[in-house]
Amino acid sequence: MYTYSFINSTTGKVSWSGTQSILLDAPVGETRINLKAPGLDYKWNFDSEKWESYIDPMESINNALKIRNNLLAKSDYTQMADSTHPGTKTEWATYRQTLRDITADSNWPNVTWPEKPTD
Repeated sequence: MYTYSFINSTTGKVSWSGTQSILLDAPVGETRINLKAPGLDYKWNFDSEKWESYIDPMESINNALKIRNNLLAKSDYTQMADSTHPGTKTEWATYRQTLRDITADSNWPNVTWPEKPTD
């Protein structure tokens, strides 16, 4: 029995890991590592030759965008003509602009979310 993993030759991300009775060649664009990965959410570090946890950067961005869009949607009512927040409409507008601009933050998507104005 052979134990090995196939990883993306560029990113090191695991695409397959397991044990088989035959030793297969890696598909095009992939490399065979003769070790079983701890899971599919790992990548091979070519420098240290060790497995590392893999976090998809697009997943982090998509999650942050969902949070941002949800916060904007929940505060839409504060900008309506008949808003129940006439005294804080400007503060809410500033908060909402900060949310729209947050993707330009140098720490995006690992940002500190702004505090919403008090009701």
